[in-house]
Amino acid sequence: MKRIILLLLLFVTPVFGETFSISGPIKYNGEYHVVISGTYDSNSFKEFKKLYDEHKNEVLIVHANSPGGNADDIIKIMDLVREHNKTIWVVSDKSVCDSCCALTAISSKQVYGKLRFHGITNSTTGKLNPFMNAQVMNRLSSYGIPNSQIQMMLGYVLVPFNYE
Repeated sequence: MKRIILLLLLFVTPVFGETFSISGPIKYNGEYHVVISGTYDSNSFKEFKKLYDEHKNEVLIVHANSPGGNADDIIKIMDLVREHNKTIWVVSDKSVCDSCCALTAISSKQVYGKLRFHGITNSTTGKLNPFMNAQVMNRLSSYGIPNSQIQMMLGYVLVPFNYE
C-alpha cells in the first residue's frame, strides 16, 4: 500500500494551469491518503466538500502539490479543513504548496513541509484585493495565528514558511 501512495506522489507534478484534482483516497493504517494537485479553480470547493462529506470522522492525510490559484472560495475551503480537525497536510521536498494551497494547509491540524504565501490578488486585474485579504486575515486570526505572522504571510512577495 505504501508503494501505491508513493507512486501517486511521483506522478503528481506542479504545472501552472493544470486542472485542480483530488486523487484517492487510499486507506492505509486506518488513515485516508489523498493527493491534491493543480491550480485551484471554481470547482475546488465542490471537490473539497465532497471529500470532507465522505470522510467526516476519519483522519485525512493530504499530500499537496499545487501552485494555488483562484481564491474566490478560499474562506469556505479553509473552514471545511478547519472544522474537520483531522487533516494532516504534507508537502514533500519535490512538491509546492503556494498561495491558496498554503492557506488551506494552515487551516489543517498539522502541516509538514514548506508553504509559500502572498497577498490575495484579483484574478482579472492581478492587483491586491484588500477586501479578500482582510477576510483571510480575520479568519487566520480566529485560528490563533499571531497578527505579525499573518501580515508577513499576506505580503505581496512569496514568503516561505517551513512548518516541519
